[in-house]
Amino acid sequence: MASQEKRVFVASLKSSLESFLFAAKRVAKSALAPLGPASEPCAGVDEDQLRRLEAKLQRVRAVLGDAERLAAGRGPASESAELWLRELRGVECAVEDILEKVQFEALRASLVEDLGADGEGEDPAKSRARVREVGALLSHSPLRSLDLKVKKVWEKYHEIASDREALRLGPEDGEVRPRPSARSPTSSLSSGKLYGREGDLHRLFELLFSEDCGCRVFSVVSVVGMPGVGKTAMVQHACNDQRVRDSFDCFIWIYSGQGVEVTSTTKTMVQACGGDTRDITELSLLQGLLVDLLKGKRFLIVLDELWSIEKAVWEILEGPLRFARRGSKVMVTSSNTEVGLTMGCYHRYQLRLNCLSDAACWSICKSNAFHGRDIEIGPRLASIGEEIVKRCKGVPLAAKAVGDLIQRKPDGEELLEVLHSDLLNNDDLVNEILQVIRPSYDHLPPHLKNCFAYCSLFPIGYIFDKEQLIRMWMAQGFLQHHGRLQPEDVGCGYFDNLLGKYFFQESPFYDFTEGKYEMHDHFHVLAQFIAQKECTSMDPYKYNKRHDVILNHESIRHLSVIPSLTESDITIEGQLFDGQDLRTLLVIIRPRCEIDGNSLYVKIPYDLFLLLECLRTLDLSNTNISEIPSSIGNLIHLRYLGLNNTKLKRIPESVCGLLNLQTLDLKRSYYLNELPLGIRYLVNLRHLELPLSEYPSISIPSELELLSGLHTLNAFYVADNSIYCGISGLRNLVNLTGELHISGLLNVHSVQEAALANMRSKTKLQKLVLKWWSLTAWPKLLDVQTSTLVLDSLQPHSNLEELVVSGYCGDKFPPWLGDCCFIKLVMVVIEGCENCDVLPSLGQLPSLKHLVIQQMEKLQIIGREFIGHTSGFLALETLDLRKMYDLELWHGVQDGDFPLLNDLNISGCNKLRKLPQLGSLVNLRIQSCEQLCDLPVLPTLRYLKLEGFDKVMHLPQLDLPLLQILELSCCKKLLSIGRLEHLVALQLLKVTKCPKLQFAQDGPFLAYPKLCICLMDVTC
Repeated sequence: MASQEKRVFVASLKSSLESFLFAAKRVAKSALAPLGPASEPCAGVDEDQLRRLEAKLQRVRAVLGDAERLAAGRGPASESAELWLRELRGVECAVEDILEKVQFEALRASLVEDLGADGEGEDPAKSRARVREVGALLSHSPLRSLDLKVKKVWEKYHEIASDREALRLGPEDGEVRPRPSARSPTSSLSSGKLYGREGDLHRLFELLFSEDCGCRVFSVVSVVGMPGVGKTAMVQHACNDQRVRDSFDCFIWIYSGQGVEVTSTTKTMVQACGGDTRDITELSLLQGLLVDLLKGKRFLIVLDELWSIEKAVWEILEGPLRFARRGSKVMVTSSNTEVGLTMGCYHRYQLRLNCLSDAACWSICKSNAFHGRDIEIGPRLASIGEEIVKRCKGVPLAAKAVGDLIQRKPDGEELLEVLHSDLLNNDDLVNEILQVIRPSYDHLPPHLKNCFAYCSLFPIGYIFDKEQLIRMWMAQGFLQHHGRLQPEDVGCGYFDNLLGKYFFQESPFYDFTEGKYEMHDHFHVLAQFIAQKECTSMDPYKYNKRHDVILNHESIRHLSVIPSLTESDITIEGQLFDGQDLRTLLVIIRPRCEIDGNSLYVKIPYDLFLLLECLRTLDLSNTNISEIPSSIGNLIHLRYLGLNNTKLKRIPESVCGLLNLQTLDLKRSYYLNELPLGIRYLVNLRHLELPLSEYPSISIPSELELLSGLHTLNAFYVADNSIYCGISGLRNLVNLTGELHISGLLNVHSVQEAALANMRSKTKLQKLVLKWWSLTAWPKLLDVQTSTLVLDSLQPHSNLEELVVSGYCGDKFPPWLGDCCFIKLVMVVIEGCENCDVLPSLGQLPSLKHLVIQQMEKLQIIGREFIGHTSGFLALETLDLRKMYDLELWHGVQDGDFPLLNDLNISGCNKLRKLPQLGSLVNLRIQSCEQLCDLPVLPTLRYLKLEGFDKVMHLPQLDLPLLQILELSCCKKLLSIGRLEHLVALQLLKVTKCPKLQFAQDGPFLAYPKLCICLMDVTC
């Protein structure tokens, strides 16, 4: 009977797919990704038309590139020319969609054929499951209307091709340089007052007067900062100083906004030094003349507003400068940090100008409003003006523009109206901003322009994730191919390039290692101005006729929905997008909503995804969405699906038909129970982000191992049964990068099973977390020996940078855990290993900087085995020892050990009586360690905190000659502090919740007149 069912399955499968395979595989030959032989013409699709479409796509892209370069050089184009360009971009997008549909069908045909082959040897139950999978793959076939779409695109192309002459685009136009800056080039020196730059100016003088040029006779000083921050003004102010004038024999100022051309720049230098360049056009003659003029002289050359320079050009230009007198300087101002590096600027000679304080901006604003006169203004007007200036975000340019505004509107009521309006909607202010920062955009190559303009979808002040943005760029096809480089690496280069040019900036609310960034408000204005015809944002509750016009504009391809803070639910209506070829739909929750939790409920009608079949990026993160309609399978172009921090319990099986999907983000979606069974068909999936749950709760299909192209899998849950994925599911995932958290290792029952994970093959993995069980729920049944062997078999590649071993059930650690071959390992965390009574030998890890050890209940002694036979922990900077309640002794530390240890935190080690000698320690925190009051001599210690000493009544004498800060907290019985004569450097004594501590008026503190004593919450 089983054999009969198998034959029926195979026969029905082949019958239902015969025509589909026949057509799709023939289409594959004419597309970009052939997958098999073909012998007959394609059904329903004209192959010749597809070939011609592909050729036309290349021509369209070439014409668009010419048009963008010409537009950058000629300034704003006419309305007809802009319309022509938008229509041409529409054709480009339509052709891309058609060709991608063909590729999609070719890939789907191959997968379906594989399904049929797999069914030959399966039991009936699995055969029926595969029939359902085939049904999911066959739904929403895009070939049905493809021929009609090809004809429409062809007609549209011929319609607009006749208008090519509108912009005179063609090879004869040649290369055009970017438009110049609105600020006119000048070498005249400003005599105005400089506000808020005293420290920067002092540092600039130090660099100019420094004689340290290394092996060269001159050094390069680079002054960098975002456009409008005041680089040129400060350099002009410095050059106007008489001390600078007296220190140099030749002073040359060159405006470089149009770039550096060697011959003309050399001629300018010769003329500035008093040379006669008439009738001299050859570079060699000009360079010889410049050498003669500079011999024995010290020069100061300023290259102002230099956007970029090639290394070969600079090497030619600097040749004659080497004959000058030692101590000469080349000073360059730029909004591109790479410029100084290209010119050989040492890091210590780079001066970064940050945004100004609000007070400095207010001074600039008043000076500009009243033409430098010191005029008293009323407190009300001053208060309003100060509030307005805060929105300048520290940019002097904007402060000057606000000064102009105050000059025109001196009345308080008018200024109050300005305060309550959107300052960046003020045309005069926006024009002023755009004039200065627009050249930064014009100098970008086209691929970076696309990436930057896309960021206009984010609201002002939005903090975005670097990796997430790069994946969105990748989904839109913005990343060019560069040899063997992975797309993510290309995108990282793009991002860093924009960061170095100040289009992005690090968020001050996060550590730089977290990869969180934002755009300055002024660059956001620029992005919106640039992308207004293709990108737009809307508040669904403020939807009005204006938005209706915008959304019905056929050039809009990217949309972000940004609900108001007061909204609790929204419905994304399908009719809003009918007829739209949207490629991006983002629902962006404002920061306060994320803090309060994902309280915004989003309802998605079934027909929405039927109307948005061109979507490449869909992000519904940080919402209360609990269900995704199965119609999402219609989005065959979808590459990025963001469902981070949602209430989803399941993902519809139709998602597995999204064969182009590259990113599936499910982080923090803790309600999720399982992944769809057909996940194996997401053959282009590169990034799968899962929630990091305390308890393994997500069932992962066993065929996950077939997704060998995965680059990101942040979490992996080892199943406790054979139906779902075991540890062996990791065997083929050799391309994993970033971090991987493996939970549920208690479910690995043999060494052979663990070895199948093939952890050593994952050469690009940076962080690995190995977790046996939750620290809050220790299992009752333990197989200590198996756990020990399993950990030994999970040895990662030596490229690993961070390692966490959590809830380990074994009784000893494998030798590899301290092997010196792990030369990149900088952080190790060992926690909850409650069966181990000896620490692993970690002292010989050459790069280990941070070490955390906690919850090892059987550990009583830390000895020399922890360090090794030779000097150990040579790179360690921070050490945390927590919740080791039986730890009594720490010994074996010798001279040469821990030479760089700065921070030591000890908590919950109640039996520990003594610390070893740690000669480099700077910060020491001790909490709930009743026996540990008598400290050794710590000659470099500057900060000491003692907390939770409930039984200690008297603090003994401390011999800490460099101690500056002493904190005492939650010492309920502490009555007195010992003699403090040896604490000669003490500056702050902070006491919190020590209710019985008494301070005598003639006590030991009288000898410290500068000592600050802070008493906080002294009653418990």
